[in-house]
Amino acid sequence: MDIWGLLGIEPTTDIERIKSAYASQAKLYHPEEHPAEFKALQNAYKTAVRMAKRTKAVGGKPLADTPVVSPIPQKALEVETFVDIQGASPAPQTERTFDYSDVDVYGERECFFRQFLLIAKNPCLKNNLIAWDYFLNQKEFRHLFFSTDFRINFVRTMCDIRGWRRKTVLYFEGYLEQFHTDENMPDNGKWETSLPSFWVRKLPRLRLPAFCMDQFVTKDGAAFQKKLHSQISRSLGRELNYEMRADLIKYMKLYLPYAESKEAYIERLYSGWKSRQVMMNVLAFLVCLIMTASAVRFVEEKIETENGLIYLRELYGSEFAAYSKEKQESILRDYNSYWRYAEEAIDDVMSRYEGWTLQ
Repeated sequence: MDIWGLLGIEPTTDIERIKSAYASQAKLYHPEEHPAEFKALQNAYKTAVRMAKRTKAVGGKPLADTPVVSPIPQKALEVETFVDIQGASPAPQTERTFDYSDVDVYGERECFFRQFLLIAKNPCLKNNLIAWDYFLNQKEFRHLFFSTDFRINFVRTMCDIRGWRRKTVLYFEGYLEQFHTDENMPDNGKWETSLPSFWVRKLPRLRLPAFCMDQFVTKDGAAFQKKLHSQISRSLGRELNYEMRADLIKYMKLYLPYAESKEAYIERLYSGWKSRQVMMNVLAFLVCLIMTASAVRFVEEKIETENGLIYLRELYGSEFAAYSKEKQESILRDYNSYWRYAEEAIDDVMSRYEGWTLQ
């Protein structure tokens, strides 16, 4: 197999693309479980980079004959997979805890933000602190947070996503503060957690449709989640528990490879979730508006009743206090009826008078 086949891309002189392809392919082969395959991939990456540099050095002439490297045995691909509910090809399940020592920051950043967004767009994971504790503390990602620019980009990306709970935002803040040292101080002296968009998301807020926030609500989303949940539950021999770290890690290891291969599908599920959230927020707003209007009307009617009773007590004197409550209410209803009739009569007279004066 040639180096480009191993990297999964067409021949190119774009070094950044080669690095990104290597970062993606390296996740398929754990160096401890598949050392030969991982080494072959490393050699392919290094050879591709050397060829790209050499090609650029000679003025961008066509690449020389592509070197051939040892193919990766088929058995290396025999790993746990998640069966697509749409019947598509399964995505490989791999371990994600080794150090990509040969992949530079560009490839790691791209890999991080791709997976970060895929987790953030899954409502079952978005506000699960166990999921974020596992994801952010992986060896291949943690060191990225020593970069001020990376942390700022992380905060801005996070703020572009809807549906964060306050507890999740506070967790991100605590995680970022671990890297707030004198060596990492930004030039302007302001940390990324002081950005206005981040500060707003830390504020306490009432989320009326909270019961729909942490689950897929569309038909397709519910079917996807049910399929994934059932598959993991069967492998565990019991019901999947999202509050158990081991269960959640197993869920993420199955979900992420599939989601990376089906980003457009995950985006569609997320768009459906967002639309439903907007609809629920509008409905909740209307319910609150109706309740508020009803409460205001109730208070106004109560004040009118009290004012009417005060007037009747003054009109009837001590005699009114001797009446029963039902009698008092009856007199008040008659009073209100007569008053409305009097108002209508006065309006009619004034209207007739205005018409007479204009003649």
